[in-house]
Amino acid sequence: MVMDKLPADAMDAAQPSLETDATDASQEHGLNYRGTSYNAKANSALVRPQKAWYRWSTLGLRTKATLLAIAIGTLPPLIVGSVGYYFASQSIDKEVTATHTQKSVSAIDKLTRFVFERYGDIQVLANFPIFRDAKLNSAVSLSEKQKILTNFAETYQIYDSIAVYRLDGSLIVNGGKEKAPANIADRVYFQEALKTGKPYISQPTVSKVTKSNSVFFAAPIRDSETDKIIAIV
Repeated sequence: MVMDKLPADAMDAAQPSLETDATDASQEHGLNYRGTSYNAKANSALVRPQKAWYRWSTLGLRTKATLLAIAIGTLPPLIVGSVGYYFASQSIDKEVTATHTQKSVSAIDKLTRFVFERYGDIQVLANFPIFRDAKLNSAVSLSEKQKILTNFAETYQIYDSIAVYRLDGSLIVNGGKEKAPANIADRVYFQEALKTGKPYISQPTVSKVTKSNSVFFAAPIRDSETDKIIAIV
């Protein structure tokens, strides 16, 4: 049997029950009579991250296209610019390093050649026959010896003075644009050449004569017959 309508008494009886059930249900779920819910607020916080996608999905096609165009037009140049700057910086660093290295190698090469040539010069001077050969030494005057040393200094134009000293450090003859000290017995280069019997190259040091940084080359002069050291040039 189907009942199309409920009796009025049944409706009146059911209404309080429905209201009570609704009230009970609302209290069970944290709802008040105005429809607010603390649990609903907490749940809404959990779904907030979806709002960004929701907002993007609500944007119009033209707006989306504009934003994508800006992103596509801006990001690649920034990326390319950053990468280009990095490689350009690396290239510049390598170029500067290579340039400095080349200049350093060139400077070392020039200095090495310069010292090597001076090392050869001092040995040539130490082997002059007018100093090694006793007969020639006595036959050539001091003025002639001085002229020979001066010509040598003027030819190379890098020597302040060229001088020959006795074994006690006293001056025998001097040539060049600067006057040599009367005695150099206390000089390191003189002592080293005398002690070792070999050519000596000093470290750059301030000259007591010229008051400027100088390098001193010294070598023993040996007698051509006895090979004994008889002087220092």
